[in-house]
Amino acid sequence: MVLGLASPAAADTVTIITLPAESSPPDWISWLGANDGVLHQMEEDTTADRVDSAGTNCSGPASCDVTPDASISRTSSAKRGSFALNKTASARYLDTTDTFFDMDGTSGVDFTAGCWVYPTANQRGDVMSKYDDSNDGWYIELRTSAPRLACNVDNGAAVSGNNVWSLNTWFHAACRFDQSAGSDNITVFADGVANGTRTEDTMGTTVAHDFTIGNEANGQNQGFAGRMDECFFVKRVLTADSICRVTSCGWDGALCKCAGGDPTTYSDKGDNVSSCLDSVTEDCNAASPGTL
Repeated sequence: MVLGLASPAAADTVTIITLPAESSPPDWISWLGANDGVLHQMEEDTTADRVDSAGTNCSGPASCDVTPDASISRTSSAKRGSFALNKTASARYLDTTDTFFDMDGTSGVDFTAGCWVYPTANQRGDVMSKYDDSNDGWYIELRTSAPRLACNVDNGAAVSGNNVWSLNTWFHAACRFDQSAGSDNITVFADGVANGTRTEDTMGTTVAHDFTIGNEANGQNQGFAGRMDECFFVKRVLTADSICRVTSCGWDGALCKCAGGDPTTYSDKGDNVSSCLDSVTEDCNAASPGTL
């Protein structure tokens, strides 16, 4: 009897699959500066009482030459980057006559504006303002009654639902005005999500007072008290998805990641404030914010 020897089993084959690397969403800061927008990142570190200087850590066509009040300082307890602004209610971080902020009816009056805020006092506080005593212009403010967020355009305000902000907690306040949209053309965004609307047909174009961050310019002393970070203003109507992305990922997109295999989707949603990124339809790798 002849015994046959079995052939040795073929060696196992190991296939190494290299997945495409994740990438950060595109930086939108340069887009903002080239498309009628300005961003204050509050990263200037020259002195405690001077938070930004001309063109430093401020992107956009508007003047960034800021000489804040003496009661303003920097803090390393920031929401974005290394530093944030820290101010009392009466102080103004920015108070400018730069015509870039004028609502002159020629370049249009549509805008989107917002800022990270950390309120430390339970009082009405104007976050950003271009408003005068004749009810012309606009402002974004925190209201203390059932703590709410409001955006006033001329004499009408979009007001959020109740209890959207609390003391000693970072909160993103934003407003969008689309003059041609008809009804519900003022929208207030609380932590990246639309949370109140109002209809206002027009905006007064003769606004006597300056554009300000941190308090009104007309001496009413309705200023915000606490920390502020990454404040922006753009003369465009950004989509709700883009406002959510800015809130959750930052204007530079650095907090989020796009999937390696499908960069249109998010593999890391950063802060994902209010879970708003769970339902966005705009691509993670969009080169610029969506506009209406």
